[in-house]
Amino acid sequence: MSGNLGYVNIIDNISHEHGAATLTITLVLLFSLSLITLYGARVSLIEQKISANEYHTKQAFEAAQAGLEVGAASLNNRNIRNLIIVDHDNNGIIDFQQNSKTFGALANNAGYVIAYNNTQWPNNFRLIELNSTGWSDDHSASATLTQTLQLVPLLSTPPDSGITSQADIAMEGNIELINTTTDSNARAGGSITLHGGVQTITSTPGVGGIAENDQELRDLQGNDEFFAHHFGTTKTDTEIQSIRMTCDASSCTDRNDQPVNLDEYPGENIWVSGNTTIATSIGSEEQPVILIVDGDLILDGNIEIWGLIYVTQNGHTVHTSRNVHLHGALIMETANIESVGNLVIEFDQSMLAPPKGGNGLYAKVAGTWRDF
Repeated sequence: MSGNLGYVNIIDNISHEHGAATLTITLVLLFSLSLITLYGARVSLIEQKISANEYHTKQAFEAAQAGLEVGAASLNNRNIRNLIIVDHDNNGIIDFQQNSKTFGALANNAGYVIAYNNTQWPNNFRLIELNSTGWSDDHSASATLTQTLQLVPLLSTPPDSGITSQADIAMEGNIELINTTTDSNARAGGSITLHGGVQTITSTPGVGGIAENDQELRDLQGNDEFFAHHFGTTKTDTEIQSIRMTCDASSCTDRNDQPVNLDEYPGENIWVSGNTTIATSIGSEEQPVILIVDGDLILDGNIEIWGLIYVTQNGHTVHTSRNVHLHGALIMETANIESVGNLVIEFDQSMLAPPKGGNGLYAKVAGTWRDF
């Protein structure tokens, strides 16, 4: 019996040892699984944070990019442009004020702030640096982008004569042509006929500055090519870039059929459809205009016009009845000019090209896009 009891005790001891070992292994496995589970959860949490950070970073970047697009479009809205490019203290730098700093909100609750400056180019408002800072919907991420914009001349090839026509030019009456800059008063692809009291003044005595049958003008195929020669684009595209109105004599309306006056838009590009009568001064020495008239033009008053007048083939005549002084140039697709009063056309290059005249749209300067 004692031998059997010893055998049983040995078996019990072995069983207890096996149970302890099993429990230990089980606990170790459970602990290991717990560690693995916790590690996996931590990795998952980190990945979620990384993913969220990437999402918010992209969101901020896209918001900043949206700000750049809005900022460029705003600069090409002429009403907004006049609020942005302000230099009240005359130091050559755009005033940093609310008008030059704009906040925007997007549909996903992200947003941006845009600001304009020309600190790198004092006294040059043709070059503008646009800064856009965007942020994510939870404001945890931000991105800043910059882009330089340059004002492109509306006139790609400004005229070098007081009067330019692809066809013939006929002038009659008291007309005085003055050009002491390029000595070219009238230039035509056809003939030039002067009747009545037409006078010409140049810087060279004995030179009238009359150039007929100009080969460059003769080589242009039709009125559309003649227009594109000066503006570098089509009439349709130029009309889109301009303030558009329709006139019947001295009564003009805008695209919303609201009454407007031509003298309300100094320094602008104006496209007028219809026969037009102008009885007030237009533009100024500091803010010349580009006036494109798609019809006959009557200048009726003691007035001054600063800038360029372009008359399409739909306007065969420019008629003046009083005292008119044009500082700049006149371009006509078919030039027939009659003056009952006194007409002075004084060629002035500074009225035709930036920074004063001939201003078109702001375009992005290649290679200037940066992110921070």
